Amino acid sequence: MQPKLIDTIKAFLDYNAHVDGVSFHNALFIFLSNAGGNVIAKVALDSRREGTDREELRMNSKEMETKIFLNIFNDEKGGFLQSSLMDHHLVDHYIPFLPLELKHVRQCVMAEMVHLNMTEDIGLAEKVARDMPFFPEKEKIFSVKGCKSVRQNSPSELLSKKRNRKHRLKEIWVIRFHLLLVVLLVSNITLSTGFLDVIAAAVSYVVYTFFERDGLLPFDPKGLEKDLRDSVYGQHIVSDVVLKSVTSFMTDSKPNKPLVLSFHGTTGVGKNHVAKIIARNIYEKGENSKHVHMYISEHHFPHKEKSDLYSAQLKQWISESVSSFPRSMFIFDEMDKMQPKLIDTIKAFLPINAHVDGVSFHNALFIFLSNAGGNVIAEVALDSRREGKDREKLWMNSKEMETRIFQNIFNDKNSGFLQSSLIAHHLVDHYIPFLPLELKHVRQCVMAEMVHLNMTEDIGLAEKVARDMPTFPKKEKIFSVKGCKTVRQKLFLQNG
Repeated sequence: MQPKLIDTIKAFLDYNAHVDGVSFHNALFIFLSNAGGNVIAKVALDSRREGTDREELRMNSKEMETKIFLNIFNDEKGGFLQSSLMDHHLVDHYIPFLPLELKHVRQCVMAEMVHLNMTEDIGLAEKVARDMPFFPEKEKIFSVKGCKSVRQNSPSELLSKKRNRKHRLKEIWVIRFHLLLVVLLVSNITLSTGFLDVIAAAVSYVVYTFFERDGLLPFDPKGLEKDLRDSVYGQHIVSDVVLKSVTSFMTDSKPNKPLVLSFHGTTGVGKNHVAKIIARNIYEKGENSKHVHMYISEHHFPHKEKSDLYSAQLKQWISESVSSFPRSMFIFDEMDKMQPKLIDTIKAFLPINAHVDGVSFHNALFIFLSNAGGNVIAEVALDSRREGKDREKLWMNSKEMETRIFQNIFNDKNSGFLQSSLIAHHLVDHYIPFLPLELKHVRQCVMAEMVHLNMTEDIGLAEKVARDMPTFPKKEKIFSVKGCKTVRQKLFLQNG
């Protein structure tokens, strides 16, 4: 698939993804691919030669899932390489389909006989299975075609049978009759106009009072502190800086500029999660408030040639939102992939005492989410770990971390930040580092997921799930590659 199309799909896959106000958390996405097939076949063949039972192979036998990921990620001919779907770790499971042996092909033939309403014939099934091509050339262990073309490769008596099919008729006339009945009933209702007006006003009041209220919550610093403490794992720097900066901003009756926070770190470390925690401590409807605006660069602004149009649209959206509700929040995901012209459009709203077209933006909040700087942060965390220092002793400027993040973003030739003047004008209040997560933090995520799913808390199961996540560096295996992303899916897999 073309990389651009893969990135279009990617926008719908993230944790609690909302695109254009639509939630996708109940949807299923299944990708089918031959990529990684050679890796899987090699693992299966090596295990067979070592005398290991096929049934003893598991997802991470011989690091199979990790090898599949690397094989796909490094395939120069694959669209995955040029897409950002892989490095954002949005696939819950890379599921290996092992190559089929003779006995499995024989089972396929037997199933085909049942499918064709034939008398089951084990001898015929064996004959068909053995007639399929196998590999490796000398050992002939696995079927080259799997079970594909089993029917076509079968003797004529197997092909001559046809499956009996039952066709169901759609009774559209029943639906039409019900609709007609409803219309007839409605047409005979004769309530007075005055009474209908009263009912409409009452319903409108009730709906607004109990369902549609979407204003600000009274800001509670202690509530935000508790939420961060209870819901964020392994991110003491984030919790500290977010609490102080948001509290200072929300309790300032006359801020001179909007609050601008830039979250940086590898995937799955909690950037989106913390942005939503901030929203639920400010708005009655939290992240679902109409005053919280989420933009994903490669989804909302995919075409570089349309940057002028996007720029005008973005300026209008921000201006109209703040004009109608000054305490609006804007979250920009994949900020490092944003087109420079759009970043400069955002920049106009961020300076001290900024007024654009007569509208003041000093009460608005802007949050940028980015993987940029993630490698720098991971390097600092790893160096400190190797030096024997406690993780909790790392702070914003430990080893000049914030400065290094800033420099990393500013000097990245592939980033829209480089060509934009937003960084150079120092309009971001804080570049906040999200540290890579360790085993104990992933375990906490699993335990929290159990509570969320009303499961009995099981520390042993949580440990098993956490240890099943891919880790880095390769030798030390300290940090989770995916952070806490896909924890729920791994939990379901282990809990079976």
